[in-house]
Amino acid sequence: MKKNLSVIPIGVLLLLSCTACSAGSTEEASGTGAVEAGTGAAIKSIEVSSHSEADESTAAQEVVTYSVPETKAPSLPEESSDTEDNSDAENNSDTENNSDTEDDSDTEDNKDEYSQEESNVEDSEVSVPESSETDLCSITLSDNELELYVGEQYQLEVYMEPYYADRTDYRWTWSNNSVIFVESSGNIIAKSAGSATITAETYNGLTAVCEVRVVERNHETSAEISELSQPEAKPEPEYKPAPEITGKRVDTSWFDDAVFVGDSISVGLYNYADDGALGDADFLAKECMGYHSAMWDIDYEYAIHPTYNGVEVRIEDAIQDIGKKKIFILLGMNDICSWGVEESVDAMKDFTDMILEKNPDVQIYIQSATPMVGGKVREDYLNNENIREYNELIKPICEERGFVYLDIASVLSDEYGNLRDDYCSDINGAGFHFNRAGDDAWVEYLKTHVE
Repeated sequence: MKKNLSVIPIGVLLLLSCTACSAGSTEEASGTGAVEAGTGAAIKSIEVSSHSEADESTAAQEVVTYSVPETKAPSLPEESSDTEDNSDAENNSDTENNSDTEDDSDTEDNKDEYSQEESNVEDSEVSVPESSETDLCSITLSDNELELYVGEQYQLEVYMEPYYADRTDYRWTWSNNSVIFVESSGNIIAKSAGSATITAETYNGLTAVCEVRVVERNHETSAEISELSQPEAKPEPEYKPAPEITGKRVDTSWFDDAVFVGDSISVGLYNYADDGALGDADFLAKECMGYHSAMWDIDYEYAIHPTYNGVEVRIEDAIQDIGKKKIFILLGMNDICSWGVEESVDAMKDFTDMILEKNPDVQIYIQSATPMVGGKVREDYLNNENIREYNELIKPICEERGFVYLDIASVLSDEYGNLRDDYCSDINGAGFHFNRAGDDAWVEYLKTHVE
């Protein structure tokens, strides 16, 4: 019913009705019932049908239609028809007494009813994936092939589907460290002429590959590029048998002929051994150093090399200059962090070959990667599970190559394989550096496992 209708006397209403009918006109009135389609409310229209003099007794019939987007509204019952006199009287009475109240109530009731129905329809039509149960289906790269100049950089983009997957972590690996370096963001740095294959691998084993050729700026033909992509294979060094370890305890002077190579954990050992706990041993250690970063050229932006006598040096050159024959290596954690386990194992083999190429007479002692305290969660690949896997893989390699494998992790771990809390100096920080008690246990192990 339309709101705010004026009260009209019955006689005047009949006269107006007859006049309208004889003129053949049709009057329509629209009642506004709601808001825009799509908001869940109905749109109500009222149509007053035309009639002739012959059926003046027929009352105007109210036709009610509802428009609900994308769903069919249920039919509403039609209001009963009365005689014209009764209709006029009732309309006057209703208009004066009940029009506002009933229309407000009807409109709000209908509005609420259809709003709820529309809301339910919309909810049922939208499929919301449960991200916790959704795995990645594909990974692609912005480029499948690239040609870069030496010294050039290029940003490789990664696209994964579906975007709402619960996990979207992935890692970069590449085949030729001497040719390119790939940062965690996907930025490629072309280091030298040659070819390399870049692989992006998701946590669930999906891969995407980009083939990269790096050329000098004055390159001429593809034949030259082909030659550059096939570097000469270096002969493997001759590995001598490992010494037999009897477990005999040695004193501190045994380490006078030793060089300790490592990262920040070995920097801590250097500070501990300052009072002579390892005799006159030398140290080539640097925070954040790994197998990879120690093999890059010193002038390369991302290379990490230790200093010796105040000068930054390559490790293989420094060992040659120092002239000592017992080389203790503790690296790998910074490699696992960025490259994962397998790449770190390969880097260990390349690094030791690099040392032996210049220092064939040295004896190499490989110390196991050491654990972290329990409960540490990182976004990269460094965790105790990967550290244990890495140690298991390098142990047989040491045996094959005549290196002495030193399982220092065994004396630093608790029953769960985590670094003992009472051995950790930064339990609330990185969670893998040692305090003095941890260094004590480390050095005590060395003294009974090197001879």
